[in-house]
Amino acid sequence: MHSLMLKEIYQQKEALQRLKQFYFIDNEPVLPSKMRYDFNEIKFIASGSSYNAGLIGNYLFSKYTNKRSSFDYSSEFIKNCANNIKKDTLYCFISQSGETYDTKLALELVKSKGAMTLSVTNNPNSFIYINSDIKIDSLAGTERAIAATKSFLTSVVCVWMIAVSFAIKEGKISLEEEKDFLDEAIKASIETMKSEKEIKLLIDEIYDEKGLILIGEGFPYIISREFALKIKETSYINANAYPTGEFIHGHTALLNRDKKVIALLDETISETELYAFKKMKDNFSPDIIAISPVKTDFKNTLKLNNYKSQIAKITALTVICQLLSYHIALKSGNDIDNPEGLYKIVK
Repeated sequence: MHSLMLKEIYQQKEALQRLKQFYFIDNEPVLPSKMRYDFNEIKFIASGSSYNAGLIGNYLFSKYTNKRSSFDYSSEFIKNCANNIKKDTLYCFISQSGETYDTKLALELVKSKGAMTLSVTNNPNSFIYINSDIKIDSLAGTERAIAATKSFLTSVVCVWMIAVSFAIKEGKISLEEEKDFLDEAIKASIETMKSEKEIKLLIDEIYDEKGLILIGEGFPYIISREFALKIKETSYINANAYPTGEFIHGHTALLNRDKKVIALLDETISETELYAFKKMKDNFSPDIIAISPVKTDFKNTLKLNNYKSQIAKITALTVICQLLSYHIALKSGNDIDNPEGLYKIVK
């Protein structure tokens, strides 16, 4: 195994096991003692892959809890929200390095206004971790490849853990409902790695050096954003992600040039997704490649196992997209672990 990126994708099972050992007692998430639950809103603030983890956090809080939830890019938050920082909001800063420049500035801004801060980082010696009121170490372990993989997934599991804890406090879900769900996510990370053989067979159908169109609805859309970012970082291919229903509102003009679409699916395909697929087929006849836990009518489908819990579904889709990103980069012939012009602040 020559690539650090591939090695670190394989290390995700151990990283999730560390999270379980450190943060769970009898399958119940145990957050830091300073965690408070009396906020009206939680706002996720981050950049890059961490921003996509924040989007997952927003999705999970909306799904599980009664709390208002929102998200913002760190740089946009600094520019637009300086005069609108509220004491009844919990500000969650996600940074794999804990040293992300604009996220550090956003944290300092919130602290100067006296609001409560929470951090999720992979570096307990970092500025963001040290200066946050509530701190969560994502425990991914040392990550040396430029493209974040295991640190992204452990950040996602941490925001899931936070959402579940809030939901249990509110009585929206019982512990029994979430019992063993992290074990299922660990299982998903292991089982999905076995798809690498199928990925290698399909990579010629997926690879397109001109550009890639990725679509999804719900959490698959968020994972498609992370997938697109990984492709850009490692292959320099212009990959772009769109919500499936939104894609047909003008964006389908791209199909006059690019006939390849990668569709990320959940086990239930919605009415808006079906309508979008029909419109694409009728007007452009693109080559749609599906990544799905269920059988589809598309010519090429990369099949995922189906899981009960949201976090296991998210884990499986994340891992498959990381593997695809790696093999696209391998085919492109680039230095996968050290893309040009990019560097890692904390390795």
